[in-house]
Amino acid sequence: MRHPKALWLSLLLIVGLPTAAQAAKVVDVGVAREAGCAVRDDGAVFCFGFNPALDPDVDGKLRRVPSVSARKVAVSGNHVCVVDAKGSVRCAGGGAAIEVLPGASVPEADDIPDPDATKWRTVPNVTNAVDVQTGPHHTCALTQNGDVVCWGSSYYGRLGPANKDQRPAKVPGLGKAVELSITDDLTCVLSSDKKVRCFGQTWKDSGEERAGEIVPLESPPAKAVGSGFGLGCALLEDGVRAVCAGNVSGLTDKDGPGPVTVKLPEKATR
Repeated sequence: MRHPKALWLSLLLIVGLPTAAQAAKVVDVGVAREAGCAVRDDGAVFCFGFNPALDPDVDGKLRRVPSVSARKVAVSGNHVCVVDAKGSVRCAGGGAAIEVLPGASVPEADDIPDPDATKWRTVPNVTNAVDVQTGPHHTCALTQNGDVVCWGSSYYGRLGPANKDQRPAKVPGLGKAVELSITDDLTCVLSSDKKVRCFGQTWKDSGEERAGEIVPLESPPAKAVGSGFGLGCALLEDGVRAVCAGNVSGLTDKDGPGPVTVKLPEKATR
């Protein structure tokens, strides 16, 4: 799950990346409620805050994460995933998206720390990844050829219509994906045909859940996709309008799940 990156990047700079990092550029940021990570252009990963994937002995302070390098990073409340230079996805932490990975174990109780939580595991069935996004219960990777591979909890259809065993598998019916966005129980994808499709705990015209089905977001051609709690949005090509569906109560006075068109206060690129 990703929040406004500018705020968290400012926090990282205020806290102060190590001196060696000042000559390097931050190329990606991932954040959750209690932790944030930044990736430098040399592949180094720095994190701060509290997350099972991070060393608890450091007490939340900014530090370089050992044994991992990355081009992309994604952070949820219970795990962290990266895309490395080879296009592999590696993850550490806890929760359903970690427990299904090879060699991972299920903790005996929620209040007992997992001694292997800080171990980075390579996700099988994912090659040539260009992005990774996380929610608290599932994670998805976008590959260079436009596939979306998801794993973790399949509850609410978080992994799409076909994946019931929770292990990493391609989500069918999306076309060639170019961008994805994840929240708790919803994943939305922008495809090369400029259409947005969502799956998980989503909507249909009557407002009923269509868990796991691929549901198109009816809108003009889009150039970016975003999602919030129960909400999927498409940023239109003009950059000044977005079409959203799902939990639209904060966007309109109308009843129902939408879609609704929202005029943005200024032109957006994504």
